[in-house]
Amino acid sequence: MRLKELREKAGLAQKDLVQRAGVAQWTVSDMETRQRRVPRVDTLGRLADVLAPEIGVSPEQIVAELAVDAYRQLKAKRESARRRSE
Repeated sequence: MRLKELREKAGLAQKDLVQRAGVAQWTVSDMETRQRRVPRVDTLGRLADVLAPEIGVSPEQIVAELAVDAYRQLKAKRESARRRSE
């Protein structure tokens, strides 16, 4: 699940998530628009700590969701680059 979907499910505006998690606005914006390929682990943890109680799941589940999304995004970019080079 993408960060934007998780944030909306938690009922939070982007600015609220940024303030509560203590991360930069551009970090959340880039993650939501898929401009940032691989978020830092501490960033995932901060976001998970805010989102998990709002959604009713464990922080580990949120980290896993965001990590899988980042992996899929990275894999798609690599595949696209491979196709362009052929």
